[in-house]
Amino acid sequence: MKPRSTGAQPWFPDNSGSHGQRVRQKSPIPWGLYDMAGNAWEWCWDWYASSYNPADLDEPKGPSAGERRVLRGGSFYHVPRDLRSADRSWFNPEASDENIWFRCMRGSVRQLVR
Repeated sequence: MKPRSTGAQPWFPDNSGSHGQRVRQKSPIPWGLYDMAGNAWEWCWDWYASSYNPADLDEPKGPSAGERRVLRGGSFYHVPRDLRSADRSWFNPEASDENIWFRCMRGSVRQLVR
């Protein structure tokens, strides 16, 4: 099946051919970032905990150490309802998988939210 880049929908099995896609084929979110949901899980710096402190919901940090790192956003393997930046999972940081990538960013958060 040939991948279809239609609308703002994230990449998921029905439109991705069940594999990762080149970035910037979909519309960016308002801050100019592409593929923040779907396409690939993204590594986060935070260590995984099954829940956060409710006081930290704006910028949850997680525990200061652990065995698993947080992943966010879902991937091309997931159904659309699970493809959102708030979707969270975990993985061993020494392991790899075809649907887990990382995002390099340059600049400050202040530049992104202007």
